Amino acid sequence: MSDFYISLKNKYNYSDDFMIVLQRVIDALIKYYGESFRKRILSMMLDVNIHVKESFEDSNLYISEFLGVYENHLPYDTIFGYATTRPFYKNGVINSKSIIYLTEKIDVDDVMSYSVLVHELCHFVKQTPFYVSRDKIYGGTGLQTEVYNFDGCLIEKFNTSFEEASNTFDEVNVMNILTDFKYDLSSKNSNYYFSYEFFSDLVDYMRKFDQNFQFNIIDKGISYLISTFSSYGVQVLNYFFDMCIEMNYRMNNGKVVDKNKLYETFYVLTESFNRKNLYEKYDFSCNMIKFEKID
Repeated sequence: MSDFYISLKNKYNYSDDFMIVLQRVIDALIKYYGESFRKRILSMMLDVNIHVKESFEDSNLYISEFLGVYENHLPYDTIFGYATTRPFYKNGVINSKSIIYLTEKIDVDDVMSYSVLVHELCHFVKQTPFYVSRDKIYGGTGLQTEVYNFDGCLIEKFNTSFEEASNTFDEVNVMNILTDFKYDLSSKNSNYYFSYEFFSDLVDYMRKFDQNFQFNIIDKGISYLISTFSSYGVQVLNYFFDMCIEMNYRMNNGKVVDKNKLYETFYVLTESFNRKNLYEKYDFSCNMIKFEKID
């Protein structure tokens, strides 16, 4: 075991089995994001406390006490993983605490059980530095922008659904490295499956502009998306992925949904982007309303 892994194990008192999991996942993350991100990924792993829920534990209380920020961090019982970094500003300095909280144990021999951990770590790889402006702290995770007060309380966040779509795209690709392309997101009843499908289509669409476009080149991929679609276009796509998640959730809970409405809307979006008509809000909203009100 290298000095890095010894330091990681000792810092968080991880078990031997969990260290095997982490070594496999870290190798896959570096293979996917690229060797140039090795330093960022290793540094991230030392900064993030990964905790698996104990049977007797109150999840919200544990996370709140760890962070020193008392919020309803896990509002739903169906959340299997939670990841956050909370910044604190005092005396001109920003400090932070980071945690990944897993509600189910990982089986070292079952690589498919690594998926929630992989998903949350992919968020952290794309995290941007915090900065202070107008008495607030600003930061970002991939396509998502976050705003906090000086005590680390979340005030608001933007483009969350777009970030979840892109992050699920990363999750699937990293899991395919770990499983030799045997990972099947559709079998997991994920609320992000539709989002993953359409984000994959979006990456294919981006290749019409740049044949070499690869979203896993983090900084280039994100900036290229934003510059291509403009800030308004990104907001519209986030709204579209809101609807993907909502429809997926309804389907996973036994409701009948018409996925064709998503295909129709995605076509309208990409055709409008092709024509550079990025301000046709009426077109977007009309197509979305058709499936937004499905029971």
